[in-house]
Order: sequence, then C-alpha cells, then structure tokens
Amino acid sequence: MPAMVDPTDGLTSFQEMFKRKIIDVKPCSTDRKLFLHGDQPAPGVMRLSYVRLQGRTVTAFVSFTPAEFIEGRPCFQAGVAVPQTHRGQGRAKEIVRAAIAEMRAGFSRAGIAPFWIEAIIHANNIASQRVAEATISPNRINVVDGNSGDNAFQYLMKVEKSE
Repeated sequence: MPAMVDPTDGLTSFQEMFKRKIIDVKPCSTDRKLFLHGDQPAPGVMRLSYVRLQGRTVTAFVSFTPAEFIEGRPCFQAGVAVPQTHRGQGRAKEIVRAAIAEMRAGFSRAGIAPFWIEAIIHANNIASQRVAEATISPNRINVVDGNSGDNAFQYLMKVEKSE
C-alpha cells in the first residue's frame, strides 16, 4: 500500500516550478503577503495553493483540494508544509489561518460558503496534529487513511459565510 500523502512533496514541487517561473502566484485580497496559485492537477479537480515568500523562496505552503461533501457542502482537504529551515516559527499555523480567511472571503463572495476544511494527519505526526488542533479543530476523529491504511486523525472545521 502507498504511504500517506506528504504535503512536503507538494511544497518541493511548487518551489521548483515557482523558481523556474513555470507557475505564477497572485497576492490575496485579505492579506497582500499571502499568495495564491490555483490549478487543476486532474480534470475537474481544483487545487488552491497558498504560499508565504521571501523573494522566490517559499517559506510556508498550504494546499487545499476537494474532498467528499459534508452535510451537502463542499469540503477541502488541507495539506501544509514548511521548509526545514523555517520550521518551529509558527509558520504552519499562521499560513493555515491566513489561507482559510482568504477562502472564507472569496467563497462568501462567490456564494460557496459555508464550506468545510478537513485535515487527515498520521497518528505519529505530532507536529502536524498540533497545527490542526490550533487552526482547524481541537477535536479529532480516529480514522484509517484510505491511501495507506495507516492510523490517522481527521480534523474538521465548518467555515461560515463572512459578514
């Protein structure tokens, strides 16, 4: 069975394509130091990737991809990664909060809110569990990861429409 999806792979790929100017980003409306790249990794699959930058170096990365609807509303699975040299500075928590605020504003304008954010975290990944508990929900559900069969925790957050 394959391993759980590792967002660090997405960060590494994003960084390489961004440095080579294969992909571009645009500043977000709620935070001009947060940048967005939207793409379709597969037909009909929308992915939103948010980054913090120092020049052309990504210092924090979070990606949201569609997951199964919850209560009839869209759900987006979050994957966050921070380069080794920038870890331990609160960057993961900060970018998750900023990206969710941007999604809330944009999705509210588009009539998509409310929506859900989901994170599936490996049972042994304590650092990512702390990020999810601080940014998505302090509550978690024991699950088995569908890709790897590994024990994991699911964190869910309903994001309401902005005022």
